[in-house]
Amino acid sequence: MRQIFVLFAALFALSLIGFLRLGSNAQAQESFSISQSSQNGDSYTYHGFLEKDGIPVNNLCHLSVQVEQNDSVIFEFDFDDVVVQDGYFVLQIPIIDRRVYDGNDLLLKFSGSCDGDDSSISFESPITAVPYAYSLRPGAIISGSIGSTILRLTNNAGDGLQINSAGRDGIWVSTPDFDGIQIDAAGDNGVEVNSASGHGVYAESKGALAYGGYFINTTNTDSGYGVYARGNFGASPDLVLGANANTTSGDDGRISSDPSFSGSDIILDAMDRIVLQLDKDNNSSSQLWVWNGDGETILELTESGDLKLSGTLSENALGISPETETAVYGTSSTVSRFEEFGTATMSNGAVTVALPNTFQNLVNNDQYHVFITPLGDCATYVSEKTDTTFSVNAIGGETCTIDFDYRLIGERVDFQAASELEQEETE
Repeated sequence: MRQIFVLFAALFALSLIGFLRLGSNAQAQESFSISQSSQNGDSYTYHGFLEKDGIPVNNLCHLSVQVEQNDSVIFEFDFDDVVVQDGYFVLQIPIIDRRVYDGNDLLLKFSGSCDGDDSSISFESPITAVPYAYSLRPGAIISGSIGSTILRLTNNAGDGLQINSAGRDGIWVSTPDFDGIQIDAAGDNGVEVNSASGHGVYAESKGALAYGGYFINTTNTDSGYGVYARGNFGASPDLVLGANANTTSGDDGRISSDPSFSGSDIILDAMDRIVLQLDKDNNSSSQLWVWNGDGETILELTESGDLKLSGTLSENALGISPETETAVYGTSSTVSRFEEFGTATMSNGAVTVALPNTFQNLVNNDQYHVFITPLGDCATYVSEKTDTTFSVNAIGGETCTIDFDYRLIGERVDFQAASELEQEETE
């Protein structure tokens, strides 16, 4: 009659030790542990007990181990010269792919023989989710109310959490009472998302004083940026302000300094120019407004280039030294005008002066004014104005020869007075 080796063994979780009944009368003590080897990678340790005819085996045995799931062989390993002493033996079974150990039940199947004995070894042992929780079963839920962190990931060398090829959301957090995700003191990127088909990071907050996204850089240098945003290429915006996504009201994107500090400013730094483009979609008449604390418009710049001020236009003129710096002010008018100044010479009581080309091109030539100041003892007047010249004569037909200064003022050729615009709108 063939003698059959009976293999007493099983896997158990970590330090937990129990007994497993095999057959009708046999018992075996079992234990399980996870180990790492720099040569073999991840593995789990199998402790088994082997006897023949009720006598513990002392021999070298050759074992083949299959890892099966749903009657399909996933991995198979051969172990030669396994030392069995007083019935006990240890196998270090490699973990080739951690994704196999996802919480679903697996089965170990043993076969083999020992030196000098033609009897066969045949035995199987289940592996449950408890001992090898390298990953969570699809659909797994971690739930509870423990008053502290329910899941904490710490890795001092690599990534804390890596998600590959998420079909939809890589991480989804629903209605947390506090922070949805909090990352402290990341050595590299706090959150890195590559090639997302949808939003790289999508966050919502229901807190009245909270933020949809809150980012802090604690580096004590001027280069410690809080947020970096970059569009794809060309005119793709790096930052889009979505407001409340209501197209009829409240669709304005807003930027604010910290509302916790009444004196906080907004500073825009540019390595080159700053460009503001009004009415990019070119479907309306748009303006750039500056409001005061009461919400009143104190400056308006239209996309046509018209500038309106409710205050006084001034600038600081340095003068000959910093001590002589003085505030100077521009003139105001109900009509947009250009001015030109010059000096001419009148000989024998008459002269015709050509309008400068720059002045001719900018003003309505039939609506300009000429003011003259004689620089000598001779009374003069403007005798004629044309589109290109003006003439000056001495009063009373005098034939004096003198220099005189002149000032030209003309309405802008491309200007339409506000009263005319209002009249067109009412018609």
